Amino acid sequence: MGSAGTEICREVQVINRNGIHVRPSTLIVQTASGFSADIRIRRGDQTANAKSILEILEMGIVCGETLKIEATGKQAKKAVKSLEQLIKNRFGFED
Repeated sequence: MGSAGTEICREVQVINRNGIHVRPSTLIVQTASGFSADIRIRRGDQTANAKSILEILEMGIVCGETLKIEATGKQAKKAVKSLEQLIKNRFGFED
């Protein structure tokens, strides 16, 4: 599991009040960039590279939306788990 051909996927709901704006996007990119994996964030038919702040911001993700985190590569499982926890923990923000 987690090899180059295996896709790891988890769904997570955005629960922080302000959704995913610049600061949370920066944290997603910083976290994703630490892994050897191709990581995508999906919302409906929109997809963003989790290592691209512009692609994430262009999605306009708001509180209450469900995202799908998908990854392939050597560290896919760890990457998805880390991003899932980051989002579930409201990016460490108190709101």
